[in-house]
Amino acid sequence: MSHRSTARPAARVGVVALLGMVALLAGCGGNRAADDATHREVRPAPDTLRGIVVITGADPLTRVVLRVDEGDVPLAGAGADTLRSVPGLTVRVTGHREADTGTLRVDSFRVLGLQGEPAADGLLEIEGDDAVLVTPAGDRRRWRPAPAGLRDLAGRRVWIAGPEDAEPSHWGLLEPRSR
Repeated sequence: MSHRSTARPAARVGVVALLGMVALLAGCGGNRAADDATHREVRPAPDTLRGIVVITGADPLTRVVLRVDEGDVPLAGAGADTLRSVPGLTVRVTGHREADTGTLRVDSFRVLGLQGEPAADGLLEIEGDDAVLVTPAGDRRRWRPAPAGLRDLAGRRVWIAGPEDAEPSHWGLLEPRSR
């Protein structure tokens, strides 16, 4: 019996050692997807703000800011360069805030209004006498008749203000403007 009792602890030690090695090897191989997810930089959820585009400062040191109820939020990035061309418009901006400066790096924006009038943006199509704005969501919004200056912008991203099914009260091109 003493022979059996010494064999059992040795067998148990062997099984435990074997299980430990299997666990160690499994850990070394790793799950590539899990490893990638663990090591990826976690980006915070985007910030979305609604406000009025304002240009502050004097040339050549102007800044684009979004005027919200809490104050002015500095904007940066290519989206901010485009918004530089539309001061006074009410927009919804989505982006990521820089923790150290509070600046919002603009990923995208939508035009919502101009001085209390409804407004929208999208790609301009001309159908007969009508200006048709195709929004990013695929909605087709129509103003009529389309003024000649607006017709010249067909195929480009524009904003249009005023009630639909009427002549637009204001419009403009949405392109980046250099400082």
